[in-house]
Amino acid sequence: MSRSFHVPAAALAATLAVAAALLCVPTPALAADTAVLYGTVTARLGDVRLPGAEVSLSEAGTGRVVRTAFSDGNGQYRLDGLTPGSYDLIARLPGFLDRKIPTLTLAPAEKREVKLALELAPVSETVSVKGDAGMARPDEPESKASLSGRMLDAMPVEANSYRALLPMLPGVVRQADGRISMKGSRPTQGALNVGAGSGVDPSTGNFGIELPSDAVETVDVVPNPYAAEDGRFSAGLVRVETRAGTGTWRATANSFIPMPCLTMCDGYSWGVRNYNPRVWFGGPVVKDKVFLSQALEYRLTHARIPSLPDPDNLQRSDSFDAFTRVDIHPAAGHALTATVAFFPRQLRNATINTFTPQEVSPDLKSWGYNVALSESATLSPRAVLASFFSASLYDASVESHNDRDMELTVDGGRGGYFNLQQRRTHAYQWSESLTLSRSSRVGEHLFKVGFDVLRSSYTGESATRPVVVRRADGTVSWRQDFDGPTAQRAAGTDVAVYGQDRWRVTPRLLVEPGVRADYDGVIGRTSVSPRLGLVVAVFPPDVGILRGGAGLFVERTPLNVAAFQSFEAATITRFEADGTTRSAPPITWTHRALMLDTPRAFVWNLEYTHRIGSSVFVKILHLERTGSREFIVDPVTTAAGHELQLDSRGRSEFRETEVTVRVGRTDDRQVTTSYVRSHGAADLNAYDLYFGTIRQPVVQANEFSVTPVEVPNRLLVRATVPVVRGWSAGALLEVRDGFPYSLINEDQAFVGARNTGGRLPALCTLDVSLLRLGRILGREVRYGLKVFHVLGTFEPRDVQNNVDSAAFGSLYNGLLTRAMLTLQLTAK
Repeated sequence: MSRSFHVPAAALAATLAVAAALLCVPTPALAADTAVLYGTVTARLGDVRLPGAEVSLSEAGTGRVVRTAFSDGNGQYRLDGLTPGSYDLIARLPGFLDRKIPTLTLAPAEKREVKLALELAPVSETVSVKGDAGMARPDEPESKASLSGRMLDAMPVEANSYRALLPMLPGVVRQADGRISMKGSRPTQGALNVGAGSGVDPSTGNFGIELPSDAVETVDVVPNPYAAEDGRFSAGLVRVETRAGTGTWRATANSFIPMPCLTMCDGYSWGVRNYNPRVWFGGPVVKDKVFLSQALEYRLTHARIPSLPDPDNLQRSDSFDAFTRVDIHPAAGHALTATVAFFPRQLRNATINTFTPQEVSPDLKSWGYNVALSESATLSPRAVLASFFSASLYDASVESHNDRDMELTVDGGRGGYFNLQQRRTHAYQWSESLTLSRSSRVGEHLFKVGFDVLRSSYTGESATRPVVVRRADGTVSWRQDFDGPTAQRAAGTDVAVYGQDRWRVTPRLLVEPGVRADYDGVIGRTSVSPRLGLVVAVFPPDVGILRGGAGLFVERTPLNVAAFQSFEAATITRFEADGTTRSAPPITWTHRALMLDTPRAFVWNLEYTHRIGSSVFVKILHLERTGSREFIVDPVTTAAGHELQLDSRGRSEFRETEVTVRVGRTDDRQVTTSYVRSHGAADLNAYDLYFGTIRQPVVQANEFSVTPVEVPNRLLVRATVPVVRGWSAGALLEVRDGFPYSLINEDQAFVGARNTGGRLPALCTLDVSLLRLGRILGREVRYGLKVFHVLGTFEPRDVQNNVDSAAFGSLYNGLLTRAMLTLQLTAK
């Protein structure tokens, strides 16, 4: 089942060639400290993003138009290269009243977001411009946290993907395995939307689509989107909006400085620790009609485990991401957007840590693509039709370094990884939605109805080697042998229909009722999800806003659930103290799936947002989620024999209170402080833990206990501030409780309740960046330094939790202090 993997040489060569061209091709000198104006054009209630709107900027007083752009398929516009001064901003779209924002004053090097909300004619005009710097808007019922994709450059974040931004937000935590947990959930309980389509691998439920860093415009994390159009998740939605080309050609080359190895890399005393060249270019192919955005990125990363000896302590990641976006505006009110994403990658030693050395850690290889086409058409002044179609492929394999049995000892694993997989998944999505607006004596309505069809299929192979458990004295306690190899095949068609109404009852009250029906094509179940969100302006608009809601959220069943009974059955043999004499006859655990239902969760929240002055925002949020019918596996002995059962009796609970204070109105001038108090508990034998991509070798009885990512207290401070002479500083401080862990004995059995054996020490990290925007040879250049874990304190990530080990309770694998240089070259 082994397959070779190489980052395409031609693709990497193309990346480097474009970068060289940027450095060599002469370009006009850039105006010093030019400003940028960007934002989103929507209908006044904020729900419908309007493509094809003409956004023009004219000099205040003279009326001379200096720049014009059209909003793309997601309603986004961008005006670059603006000379500092005062301007009038006007947005026009047939069927809507013009929106004019007079006397906008732009400072040197300022990047300002202006959201333009258009009023349907002939409703009377009101002007509403929000500069909330990422706080939820008064006309949005949902509570969300937003970050610009450009924060990957401005903040001390390694620009490895949009996922690197997510842990910067309160309520989002990176698990020990690197996956993302939103609001205390498992990664498979959340959803990812890239543009209008799903970015989830339907075979496992994990995030699937990868994107170059420069292709990301914004990232939103929405824990409770009460709009009925959002579905197939139970614990939060990540929305990624991609970057469109603008009316001016522009290109950037970034991170072309490799970081050398100061210790051994891949068995050599020299080499590259990290290398992450990125290129983006975009602009008008046909003036005001067709726009191109192209992003390319290669990533080579070596992560070192300091508690393991050199050179056998490295995790290596290779990836190449390409993303192309073409926006077409054939006429006003009509827009087409086509995107193509390609994302091969290889992760060597995927699970390496202090107790899982390289020989036991598998390699994960994957590649995939996503092709999508969306269309938005204004049918009348009060009707917008949106269409979407996509085709995706996700191909993955899990490989071992050798063919030895996996051995589990009191001091860690040895031998080889026990499970080999190869999987290929195809997915096709088609959705249609119609948005209608209506005004009456009882308020304004924005109705939206639609359907979403997702067809997916999965084929795979699995082979599992024996697992041997050894006692502290080295004798064999028990061993696990497997049938196989086996083949898997599953398919399903999920269908969803929904209807919702965003009803502005009064200028201070907005109500959003909706209902959604989902047919689960994997297990053949239909679920109905009613939801209700509301917004109340407690104080004058933009001062005090109360929002909240409640609703039922239904997950999508991963295809590998349908394949459960086809996976290899295990036979367990136990031995006496001598390690060779059987203590009882072998027991074979056959797989049996009981009557399954679709997992779901009931969620409610209440949030109050208050503005103090012009640049201080305070948010207080409380959220609770109760999950039920979750997939768990449990070894059960019945009259019929020994069975590893899959059923839907799993449950979970989560509650969180968040207090956030933000000072500043823009991403490049702000300090945000968040404190989160939370609690999460669940049935711990989640299906994806044992039959996901990276599997656990030992399945014991299910327990309900605190989750592995339960963090009762977390403080997060994020800041970006200008310093002197074009320099700006960024900082990210995180202080939180350590993750809980379980205790085990020499038989690999849990001692006491799971996840109650203790906690890792409280984590305290500080990352900083110092960047400068300047010019070299007439080109705009951003350069600087990012330093991770400046404090240098011992922050362990591993603990010896085996009570029969001589090193029981010892801590290992502390965070390393690392530095990286950044260089970004921009040409027009």
